[in-house]
Amino acid sequence: EEFTNRVNQVRMRYTRMANECMLNLLDSHDAPRFINLCGGDKRRLKNAAAFLFTYIGMPCTYYGTEIGLDGGMDPDCRRTFDWNEENWDHAMYDHVHTLMQLRHDSMALQSGDIRLMAQDEMVTVRRMAPLQTVVAVINNTEEAHTAQVTMPRASSEVFTGERYIPGEDSAVSVTVPPMSARILVTDRMI
Repeated sequence: EEFTNRVNQVRMRYTRMANECMLNLLDSHDAPRFINLCGGDKRRLKNAAAFLFTYIGMPCTYYGTEIGLDGGMDPDCRRTFDWNEENWDHAMYDHVHTLMQLRHDSMALQSGDIRLMAQDEMVTVRRMAPLQTVVAVINNTEEAHTAQVTMPRASSEVFTGERYIPGEDSAVSVTVPPMSARILVTDRMI
């Protein structure tokens, strides 16, 4: 709840246009890499990436984050990119690539309205455009949690492909495993 309150307070200080133009990043050449800041816990990096790519503004990935490159204070955070794919964290690469593709393909994530909420120790990012709704539920705890999420129609989860069909109240129940995220995207309207 503290996180969502702080982010909402910062977002409210700026106009919608300013927020949509913000360059959002997890790490850069001026600071330790995010993976180092969270003690090497790649699950936290994956959750942060899920937030980054579903939040308003322009997500920016500093080279190497997508393969799990670490680095401490400057100049260690400026390590060269490791082009040897055998050294890459391929699960991280696939995760970030999926998020990048989702952002590229989603009008809701590119320009939709946003609602950021805390629910049962999880962060929920809801993005809405006229023909699409995207809801990210991020669990940054060591226990599974279930969230009730309103979806206007059937949807699929981005990472698992699991289908969600809302009831008469438009609600679906989303169980999010420990230290992970679930992102629901409504089906295309025909």
